[in-house]
Amino acid sequence: QHLLSEIESIPWDAIEPLIQTHILSVPERVARGGLLPPQVYPAAPTPREAALYEEAKRLGQKLLAEAKVAAFTVAGGQGTRLGFEGPKGCVTVSPVREKTLFQLFAETIKAAGERSGVRIPWYVMTNPAIHEQTVGFLKDHEFFGLDGEDVFLFPQAMLPIFDYQGKI
Repeated sequence: QHLLSEIESIPWDAIEPLIQTHILSVPERVARGGLLPPQVYPAAPTPREAALYEEAKRLGQKLLAEAKVAAFTVAGGQGTRLGFEGPKGCVTVSPVREKTLFQLFAETIKAAGERSGVRIPWYVMTNPAIHEQTVGFLKDHEFFGLDGEDVFLFPQAMLPIFDYQGKI
């Protein structure tokens, strides 16, 4: 019954054109508005890049202070490959303090907000299969010190997988 309900929920009328344009033929890749891939910089600047890094840091701090920054976490993973039943963000990753990924993320967001004197919204995209567990976990832990009104959890959309011939 569960499988049948999943099949019935697939928006076939929206998927058929995508199969034609993205699987059975190669779509034309056009960057909109002059969008180009970002230039990649190493974590530590070379002496030539030091001024560029300082300017990026200054701009980041300015945007934080103006409350123009949000945090976004893609949290759709399940911890099964790690031997954990549940959302991967609930896995303890800090061996000494035994903190979870979600706790580390929340504490980092909170600290950045406190340094900047603003509240930083946190958007967390989940997998529908673990959405309720993730919501429950964060609520049970009182969002690890963040204001719950600043935490937005939403499930990602799901589509079936197709082979290169367009078969499900």
